[in-house]
Amino acid sequence: MKSQMEPMESARRSKYKEPIQHGNAFFPLSIHETDIRLREGKTFHTFFMNGEKIGGLKGPGQEPPLYFHCHRELELFWVCKGTVKIGIENEVIQLNEGDVLLIRPDRIHGSNDCLKGDLIYRTILFSYDFVGSMENDVIRQNYIDPMFSVATGPYIFLSSKQQGCERLFHLLNDAYCVYEDSGRGFELLLKARILEFFYEVVKSGKILQKPEQTNARMGLFMKKMNHYISENYSDRIELNDAARHVSMSKGYFCRYFKHAFHMTFHEYLTNIRLREAENLVRTTHLGMEEIAIRTGFSNSNYFTVSFKKHYHMIPTKYRNISRL
Repeated sequence: MKSQMEPMESARRSKYKEPIQHGNAFFPLSIHETDIRLREGKTFHTFFMNGEKIGGLKGPGQEPPLYFHCHRELELFWVCKGTVKIGIENEVIQLNEGDVLLIRPDRIHGSNDCLKGDLIYRTILFSYDFVGSMENDVIRQNYIDPMFSVATGPYIFLSSKQQGCERLFHLLNDAYCVYEDSGRGFELLLKARILEFFYEVVKSGKILQKPEQTNARMGLFMKKMNHYISENYSDRIELNDAARHVSMSKGYFCRYFKHAFHMTFHEYLTNIRLREAENLVRTTHLGMEEIAIRTGFSNSNYFTVSFKKHYHMIPTKYRNISRL
């Protein structure tokens, strides 16, 4: 039954997959604001993304406050004005002004709530890469990974009535304004605000740490895989070979790897290859076919497609821009 259910669940999530790009490979974060006003039986929606107005809706009835969707990023959602009911998976949570919601990656969420008043909410979305680390250190084990893990549920609700939540609310609004201002070094300050938000959540007792034994085993696994991939990324690596290297079955290896690295083995291997390729594109005069061969891509066409998907431009254009 499990093998039949997993493809069904995967298909269901792909149906709701959000097509929007949140940030880029260099800065995987974006901010959003939705402003909904009710006036004389009409609804006015205004949308902002990364500090810029990207559109609006006006209609005689009500559009949903938030269409149901999911994405690979973690989402911080907070209400600046009004009240709204948000559905996450099979649960519905009512959020009032000042409430904060941490929505974990790939969780389907949205709202069909019939609003009784104006609503303004903001969101910050970022991938694991923005705050995570390749090293399985104590910060990652005890604090970052539990934020992204769905093991304790699809979300964390932080009510404005709880002690300390006002601090969280102000931190998020401050982070939002830091991005809007985009002053020199704003990326550092924005990341600091996100990590400070995490600290306040941990301090509130909402995050459970993993057992040390599990951490030690996973840390050893990650070190072995990092070393194995670093030594062999330029060659053809089969999934069976990687699983055999750590004495695991293929199926168990796939599940354990994704739990440890928050991505599939293939995604991680491709990221390592692209990281090495990016360095060669930027710092050498090697041709793209030679770079593809040196970094383990089967051919230059596949390399170009993968590079563009990750860096949002073909490698030749990337080289030209990096040398301006």
